[in-house]
Amino acid sequence: MQILYVKYISVHVYVGGDSRETGLISARQKRLEAGQSQVQIRRDFNLTPSVVCNLRKQFQDTGSIERKPGQGRPRATTATEDCYLSIIARRNRGATASQLSRDLYAATRTRVLRVTVSKRLHETGLFVRRPAVCVPLTSTNRRVRLA
Repeated sequence: MQILYVKYISVHVYVGGDSRETGLISARQKRLEAGQSQVQIRRDFNLTPSVVCNLRKQFQDTGSIERKPGQGRPRATTATEDCYLSIIARRNRGATASQLSRDLYAATRTRVLRVTVSKRLHETGLFVRRPAVCVPLTSTNRRVRLA
């Protein structure tokens, strides 16, 4: 048995010299099966005690610690909308997240928060312009500044 690489907490195992993948083994599940203590698992994987406790309960109930598909909050935008956001952000570099949110709504009728737009662009390596918050100058201050 040869371990080729470790990705996150899952280990891909290949048996023999061939490239046939025999299965995906969860390191946490193997440790729970081996009867390792919760404290030791928590330290090895840098988890909180409640997470390890919940994993152990789930393992005792179901025999597995895999997540069910579809758990968690659904995303506000689709992959196509994320792609569209990155395109319009690249076309208009000076646009703020609020402007991009309005552009997305005009195109797709999907309401998205300003923060969501920022997060989606961060995922693709783009960053939105943040408008500067400043105190507007009074006419007196403007004259003094320009003089």
